[in-house]
Amino acid sequence: MMKRLPIIIIFIINYPISLQVTHGQTSGVINSYLSENPVVLDGKWTTTSEWMDAIEIKLVPRIWETFPSDKGEAYCRVKHDLNYLYVLFDFVSDRTLISPKIENLWTDSATVVLDLGGGEFNRVGYVLSRWEGQVWQGKLFMKNGSWDWYHGQQNSGIVYCSYEASPYSKSPHMIYEFRIPFATRSDTLAYLVCMDTSAQTHLIYPAPEIWNLGILRFHNKTLADVKTEALSSAQEVSTLLKKAEEKIASVNSSDPRSPKAKTVLKNATQYYSAGVAAMNINDFNTAKRYAQEAMDSAYQAISIERLYSNAAQLVNDTRNSIAKARSEQRTTLLEEANELLGQAESALLDNDYAKSVVLAEKANLLAENSKKEQWQTFPQALLILMGSFEILLFFVGGISLAIATPFIVRRHLRRTDARVCDFSIRYERYLAKLAELKDKGRISEKAYLHLKHEYEKRSGKKS
Repeated sequence: MMKRLPIIIIFIINYPISLQVTHGQTSGVINSYLSENPVVLDGKWTTTSEWMDAIEIKLVPRIWETFPSDKGEAYCRVKHDLNYLYVLFDFVSDRTLISPKIENLWTDSATVVLDLGGGEFNRVGYVLSRWEGQVWQGKLFMKNGSWDWYHGQQNSGIVYCSYEASPYSKSPHMIYEFRIPFATRSDTLAYLVCMDTSAQTHLIYPAPEIWNLGILRFHNKTLADVKTEALSSAQEVSTLLKKAEEKIASVNSSDPRSPKAKTVLKNATQYYSAGVAAMNINDFNTAKRYAQEAMDSAYQAISIERLYSNAAQLVNDTRNSIAKARSEQRTTLLEEANELLGQAESALLDNDYAKSVVLAEKANLLAENSKKEQWQTFPQALLILMGSFEILLFFVGGISLAIATPFIVRRHLRRTDARVCDFSIRYERYLAKLAELKDKGRISEKAYLHLKHEYEKRSGKKS
């Protein structure tokens, strides 16, 4: 009995992992669909359609010292029903029936290992090992990190092999079929390996490093149903991508001027390219999402360009309105309109087109109103009225003064004449009184002349 045997491995533990899955084979994922065609456990393609209801997985070389070859060709297919997990290995490049045993350890072999949870100490292997006409079929358990061959359980009802032709090659080659009792249907970890000691070929899946795990994913539909759905999805996504392409081309042909619209349109083109790339790998959900984003971005670019054109036109119209008002010497409110126009132009340069429209509309309204009325606000009207009232008062006052001046002068002259006449009378009376007093001898001649002289001196009148 051998101590160690290289094997084809599928590790399985109950460990949910979310990965993108399509009807095709995604790297690192082993998709198992419901079996539509019955499997006859005879180690070969019983019919050409027996395994056509399962996804093809191509194994890749793992190059190391014991197996230095980078050649080899092998394919694996996996499917299931309610009770069993079925696995096919079609080792196209292994065309030797008698294979040597290397270092008493390595042989031509195929194995499926299920990890029942808890790591390497709870793994179960289903093995078919073949060398020099000897075949070992059965079930292995891992013990202390290694496969316990001494306690392996041989079971010919689990795996068979044959040396037959297949749909992959008309030349006879090794084919392995497994029927494993396994009822778990949740996402689980998985790994595949096969060996040809004659050609020193070691082929694996999913990664070129042994023990790197993939995902075994069970689907509750047949591959035919999934392909039908995928075809419908492909047609839907293809149509959506075509519409997105046409819309992007239409927007580009209109030569948008808005920097913001150009950026959004560039994003639409990138979304479209990403959708095409996803479509090429049958990732229809991702392709559909990118196609829809491309459409949305194209329509957004159209909306932005329209808003930009409206804002730019309104800013230009406002500029013309202000210039016209200024040429007609209608300066009322133009200073405020100019300030709003400057803000609208800045908003336009900042790609804030909605704000630019609002500011330009306000500025345009001020410019238009300036040609309808001279007075726009109550304080301005009041100032103008006050200025007009002062002019009116000055004008009326001037006319009134011109009319009143002759009358005032005449009255003044009359008053002056009256005062002169009254003084003359009083002077004559004063002299007469003095003469009477002199004649009666009450005052002397000398006193009479002195009093007369003093009176004339004070009144400013000379005799």
